[in-house]
Amino acid sequence: MPDSLITGYLEIVRATTGAEEVVFWRGNPEFEELVPEWWSTAHGGEPEHFVEQTWRALVQWAVQENRPQTVGTEAVQLVAAPVGGDGGAIGALSISSEGGLRAGREALRASITRYAAHVGALYELIRTRGQYHRATQQSSALLTAAQRFSINRSIEALGDSITTAALEMTAGYGAALAHWNHENETGEVAYSSPDARARPGLRLDFGGQVARACSADIPLVMEDARRLDAKVVLFGEGEKAGGLGSLAIVPLRGDAGVIGAIVIEGRAPGDIRQEDARNLRLLALLAGAALQTVWEIEEITRRSRTDPLTGLYNRGHFEDRLRQMLAETGRFGGESSLVMFDIDHFKAVNDTHGHPAGDAVLKAIARLLEARVRNVDTCARYGGEELALLLPRTELDGAMELANRLRLAVMDSPVPWGGGSLAVTVSGGVASFPHCARSPETLIAAADAALYRAKEGGRNKVEAAALLTYPVMV
Repeated sequence: MPDSLITGYLEIVRATTGAEEVVFWRGNPEFEELVPEWWSTAHGGEPEHFVEQTWRALVQWAVQENRPQTVGTEAVQLVAAPVGGDGGAIGALSISSEGGLRAGREALRASITRYAAHVGALYELIRTRGQYHRATQQSSALLTAAQRFSINRSIEALGDSITTAALEMTAGYGAALAHWNHENETGEVAYSSPDARARPGLRLDFGGQVARACSADIPLVMEDARRLDAKVVLFGEGEKAGGLGSLAIVPLRGDAGVIGAIVIEGRAPGDIRQEDARNLRLLALLAGAALQTVWEIEEITRRSRTDPLTGLYNRGHFEDRLRQMLAETGRFGGESSLVMFDIDHFKAVNDTHGHPAGDAVLKAIARLLEARVRNVDTCARYGGEELALLLPRTELDGAMELANRLRLAVMDSPVPWGGGSLAVTVSGGVASFPHCARSPETLIAAADAALYRAKEGGRNKVEAAALLTYPVMV
């Protein structure tokens, strides 16, 4: 909306009437109230004389009664009138001066009715022109997106296409793609544009706006999102802070329910509009069909690589990643390490408390380890009660330090069970490549030997593998 056309006319009205402030209030259908959108003031700043609820309420009253209203006894201090458009009431126009306006009450009522009609016509003309441009832009964005969806087969490529189209269809500044699991009502950010509030991988808080929209399967379009407190959670813990001007959350549907959402953020009110909702739903329809297939393939791949009990990577993926890590270390130099952990007296836990207790211990330790390693590290269930960590670009001393920190964390974190808790400990063995071994098989053997010494030495301790006796070139 070109502000200069509206404010230019308001300046003419102010000069003609001798007013201090002339304000065009636009109706906000979401809150059933009027919001000052454009104005002309004698001091050049924002309107100052509407903090008094009497004056603000009278502007609202003029719209409700559909006729001009005035304030003032001897001299009129404020006159307000409804502004109408093709589809009904748009808002209101107010002309005010604390010292009193030049004309009399009846003359002001007649002139403001005329000014309001001019403002309404100007607003509709500009809005119609803007809608035509926006509709053309949205159609082009939808067509381009549909073409991209047919050739893109990765989340990164699809996410880029979806968020780009969403921003082209609105005046938003940031967009994100959320992935939602409707069975357990959890989700995370799968892709985001550079300016979005959240980065990929951020988990959705169930009480956040995005999770609530996905759970209820209800699209949300807020032309004016300024009423949302800056502390309101949109995605989850770790998102960028700050207020929003406008907002849209459009759920994505698959065959069995909601599978995600497109989230668009606007800096100013009106950057995202109610009339955008129809085409955004069309975008969501196209995106949902493409994403469902990709996410299903990703889920099948994930299950083939993970242990169903702990959620850690399984032994097959661990061995693949181990070979890759050693190849990269050999190519670029440096040192990488392997840590093998074994839960102490795990058989006794199963025998005394039952296998469900043993499962709870495994899952608790797995979560603890996974939460304390880097994104580049690999945490896997190697077999039974044995867990493994792959630490790229990590020397033996650094791996030993980490292993001991994890050992102490396990010792200090009893596992809740049966109304009480189970105290558990782990033993560890650490080996590095190429100082302790030269191949995947010998690295595993070296870490296992160190682990055996730790268990033989009393458990709840970490041992390092022996260094090779012949020179190692790094």
